[in-house]
Amino acid sequence: MTPVDVRLVGTAPAPLGPVLTASWEGAVVAVQDADHLLAYERAAVLARVPEPARRMVLPAHARATLSPDGGLVVIAEGSAVRAVDPSGALRWELPHDPWHGGHREPRPPCAPAVSPDGRFVSVVLPCLARDGEPALLVYDSEPRRRYTNDRLVLVDAATGRIHGERPVTAVSSTVAQRWSPDGTELVITCWTAWYSWAMYRVTVRPEDSRSPAARPTGRSPISARSRDGSCRSAGPRE
Repeated sequence: MTPVDVRLVGTAPAPLGPVLTASWEGAVVAVQDADHLLAYERAAVLARVPEPARRMVLPAHARATLSPDGGLVVIAEGSAVRAVDPSGALRWELPHDPWHGGHREPRPPCAPAVSPDGRFVSVVLPCLARDGEPALLVYDSEPRRRYTNDRLVLVDAATGRIHGERPVTAVSSTVAQRWSPDGTELVITCWTAWYSWAMYRVTVRPEDSRSPAARPTGRSPISARSRDGSCRSAGPRE
């Protein structure tokens, strides 16, 4: 194994308890624990004298991220994704089917991912199977929900309107997302619990308002249909 050369360039105190996410995009370093999202100025972290520039209390089980300029906080919850400004005022909200999770309260498997230019927000959302539609995941206990493939959705960060979407071959327990530095590509990995991983490389075409072009980076590990239109459409709440 080739060793990786790592050099410490800055530090920021992490909250006590498990850290769910830590990201460094643009001028802001964001750290989330179970209850808070902390924002640090990049310059302060590099100078090793950081104090949180902002501290936000999050709803239970939420996952959140900041836009690169720190002007937007995007929060994923059990049945909606919403964006708020630094004062906490709601910018937009995108309701969706409740997340799967068995006996647990529904919760998202990862934080949203904002593109480096701040234009798009990437989220993976669950989909309930329609009547008569084959399901990939069925809960026998109440409320007996039936799920089909999740879907990748690109949202306009300014308005909350859907820019494009497509199914992914997963019923995700964990998701990881990473944008390329120029914001033209997105890589996502979705773990279907105790079964398999699915990985996609997504090409984003800003001029195409219908669907992002996603292609698996390898052979699809789940034997299930993945056709456009298999999930009911979500839209921003007015």
